Amino acid sequence: MAKDRAERPIEPRPPAERIDVAALHLELAARYPEIRAGLAVRTCDALMERWLREEVAPVLDRVVARVEPLVSADDVLNGAVDRYRARKA
Repeated sequence: MAKDRAERPIEPRPPAERIDVAALHLELAARYPEIRAGLAVRTCDALMERWLREEVAPVLDRVVARVEPLVSADDVLNGAVDRYRARKA
């Protein structure tokens, strides 16, 4: 039985069904703080995943391919110290 379920292709939900599910999530979130918190975490996770895929991964690929120029940690820290001192002055 479980094998049959695992072999079925996953199909996206139709738009109307997605809207119904989203409305249910909002209704439940309005009633239960735990669900609201869970949805917030899920949203945060989705945003983090998107940032990693769209921004971090391409830069890492360029660094590994030695296309992206790197800045040494000393240069970064010295620059930060210089900016801090300039603001304090």
